[in-house]
Amino acid sequence: LSELSADNHWDCAEKDCIAIGSRAHLQAQAEAERTIFRNFLMWGFHFVVEYIGNVHGIKDTQCGFKLFTRNAVRKTVGYQRIRRWCFDPEQLMLAQKQGIPIKEQQIAWQEIDGSKIQPIKASLNMAREM
Repeated sequence: LSELSADNHWDCAEKDCIAIGSRAHLQAQAEAERTIFRNFLMWGFHFVVEYIGNVHGIKDTQCGFKLFTRNAVRKTVGYQRIRRWCFDPEQLMLAQKQGIPIKEQQIAWQEIDGSKIQPIKASLNMAREM
């Protein structure tokens, strides 16, 4: 949080705001290491999030780190309907609709071998939720 306050003079005290972790700065490296199929699924998901989910200007909606001020929680969480994979884009869409600023903060990220996610099944579930 100290980096958020120092970066761009972003002050959340007494305001509605959301800080989210972002791995977007690692994108070029990740694309080089992923298969073409995984990249295709990623690009497709980004398209769906932006043009169907109505979330604009956010490069990484799926990173797990989300920090809300109390007022931002009150204005978003109670209106959520999605409880699975796509709850993140829905939270961000609700915040953007209300004009709540969202700051992406670069984080260090390390992939862990042994992912149990099945890409095709997960993609279909996410598309259905959106």
